[in-house]
Amino acid sequence: MEPKTSSWTRYESGLNFFRKTKYLTKCAKSERFACNDHWFGMEHVDLPKPVLPVANRIIGHKTSSVMAEDIKLNFTVQGYAKGTESEQSGLYDEAADTFTKYSETTWDEVGQKSLNEEMLHNAAITGPGILHYWMDTEETGNDIVAPDRLCGEVIDGTNLFLGNPNDRRINANGKPVQPYMIISYRMLVSEAKAEGKKNKLSQLKIDQITPDNDTADQAFDKAQYELDDQSKLTALLEYYLKDGTIWMKKSTKNVEFVPEIDTERDIYPVAMMNWELRKRFSHGMGEMEGQIPNQIAVNTLLAMAILSAQRTGVPKAIYDKTRISGWSNAIGKAIGVDGDITNVFKYAETGNVSFDFFKLIDSIIINMKDLAGASENALGEAKADNTSALMWAQKQSAIPLEGVKRRFMTCMRDVGLIWESFWKQNFNTTRSIVTKDEQGEDQVSSFNGSNFKDVKMNLKVDVGASSSYSEITNLNMLNMWLDKERISFIEYLERLPQGSVIKKQQLIETRKQQEAQNAQVQQDQAMQQGQMQQQQQGMDQAQQQQEQAGQDQQFEQMAIFLESLPLEVQQKMQRLPPEQMQAMLEKMMADDVKQSMPQQQMMKGGGQV
Repeated sequence: MEPKTSSWTRYESGLNFFRKTKYLTKCAKSERFACNDHWFGMEHVDLPKPVLPVANRIIGHKTSSVMAEDIKLNFTVQGYAKGTESEQSGLYDEAADTFTKYSETTWDEVGQKSLNEEMLHNAAITGPGILHYWMDTEETGNDIVAPDRLCGEVIDGTNLFLGNPNDRRINANGKPVQPYMIISYRMLVSEAKAEGKKNKLSQLKIDQITPDNDTADQAFDKAQYELDDQSKLTALLEYYLKDGTIWMKKSTKNVEFVPEIDTERDIYPVAMMNWELRKRFSHGMGEMEGQIPNQIAVNTLLAMAILSAQRTGVPKAIYDKTRISGWSNAIGKAIGVDGDITNVFKYAETGNVSFDFFKLIDSIIINMKDLAGASENALGEAKADNTSALMWAQKQSAIPLEGVKRRFMTCMRDVGLIWESFWKQNFNTTRSIVTKDEQGEDQVSSFNGSNFKDVKMNLKVDVGASSSYSEITNLNMLNMWLDKERISFIEYLERLPQGSVIKKQQLIETRKQQEAQNAQVQQDQAMQQGQMQQQQQGMDQAQQQQEQAGQDQQFEQMAIFLESLPLEVQQKMQRLPPEQMQAMLEKMMADDVKQSMPQQQMMKGGGQV
């Protein structure tokens, strides 16, 4: 018999810890209630078995509320802001811009929204929500895309075993906290052997990879059963800290079919959040665990009310057997009576169930919802007098959920840091990646993560509107700003919620083209007006020059005429005000012209004779 692998020994230690804390049995019970299997193990009880899934309603609301927020990962370089003078400014700007944009692409490629939905559901049921990422090197690419890609999966809390289960942290401050972690799988024997062969395992070792029936510790009811014609085994994927980096290996109980490999990354590729925190317990507690006793009370009270109605709700006939041979409840059927029919039968009075009984059921349900932050206001079941009242009630009811939201955002930040470690270490060959430009259109660029290996990054998680009420508020604000012309129509369109307008981006582009055309027309008109104004100014200036030249000539003639006058007349003229002197000179010159014209005509006529 081959000795146990070191991973298997650690795995058994983790299982024993779960058994001591009764974690496996609690997870199984919580999962049953999440699947509306509320009467498990009580099949023999003589009661109706109604299911009123109040706890499921609460969990569905809370997980949806956390998921409703839009998330954006924003990368920046430590100690550097855009625009700062530095020898590496170009590299730093490129790193922050590329990582931020590529995170949006990766979000879609790994199906992060679906992973988050499943992860949050797991956390609400069993306590921890766990995400695991790895590189799929078997993925075949084309001449543009590199032949490997980043993948993600959700891990059940019962399948993650931490080296220090009293510490909920996996990574902290960019460094690993746990000494090791193990992820257990139920794996096909054929797949394990193929992987061992790929890693050049000897044939002797490959033959030692055999099936097992170790399903008892899979916790969940349906996980106890497997296909009869399938051979499976429990495989262990172990990550551990060694020489400052994260190493990994895969093994079964007796065979290590993937030898240890240095991933060369500095953090574990696993992110985890707790729904509710438990002191010194890594896996925390789920919402369902605390709701189960209340759910049992609701179901039991309702079952007793139904049983009472079944037994006493319909009146029973009491009849004299000496005069009636047999009783029938058939509609319209005659009943034979032997003798007098007086007092031959009567109906027994029905039992009355106290109205307080149903008030108690309603009270438990209302308190369950209110204390869990899933009140009528939060669920949209209440009628609000106005939008402000509805928003206030929603805000108040969301307070119990704030802690879960913060832990979820922290988990998303851990996810972003894990992606960064993969990009820097595993995306070490130049590849084409697709990101979104400012208009939301696809753009292709080259990316080699090793170029940014030494660039220390910070990561901030930005959160958008978290509910339909927030979107309504934003939309009302945009409408008001547009009406008051505080923003342009394009700015209005760009800020509309996604999905509110069909083909929004095309509308924005069309509007921009129209505004550009209008601006060009206005510019052409302005140029034409400018040219016309310049021409008019030139004409006005020429006219002014002509008028000025004529005026200068007139003044010269006045000066000459003044000098031709007798001295006494000149002196009298010079003592006059300038305007009066000018008027007198103009009159005297005009009179002189009139007097000289007949003389010129006489001289001209005499010349002809």
